[in-house]
Amino acid sequence: MNAELVTQIIILATAIVGLYKAATFRPSKGEKNEEGADQNSELGRLLTPLLGFVGYFGFMLAFPAFIWVFTWITTNIPSSTSKSTEPVYEISFQVKEEPSNSELMFLAATNIPYSSEKNDSLVRVVKYALEHNEPKIAVIAANSIPYSSEKKEQLVKIISFIEGQSKPNVMLNSDAQHERAH
Repeated sequence: MNAELVTQIIILATAIVGLYKAATFRPSKGEKNEEGADQNSELGRLLTPLLGFVGYFGFMLAFPAFIWVFTWITTNIPSSTSKSTEPVYEISFQVKEEPSNSELMFLAATNIPYSSEKNDSLVRVVKYALEHNEPKIAVIAANSIPYSSEKKEQLVKIISFIEGQSKPNVMLNSDAQHERAH
């Protein structure tokens, strides 16, 4: 059942009870002193039933008001877990006629039914794929990780791996250009 629907049902039920109690409200009788006269002043006699009614009715509506405020806050404040509107690019994966060990590991890991075990297995696939210089499989496996913090960590690791592979070439090219200049 939708949490918002449950909240609305609770608010409605509380409001109905509050309206019933307000409609059947009977003010308490003022105390009389020994001479039979009211101890309350004229103003007190007029305000007591009104304040009692408002207080009783306000008490009954306080709970739905708090629920409404809480619901409004939770729906209108952006969540850190909400999906971004940025496009997500993925590499398509198709099983080859003779898949590599990394690909077989990926297939096995993605078919694990439990998120925590799937998460751990996909992290191992990323590590294995990087060790065997298969960054494409590593990226596909990292994108399949169910936990966002672990997914981020593995994707950063892959970026560092690819960056580390290209740095020696950049260094060699800059050294060769430096040699030509002299």
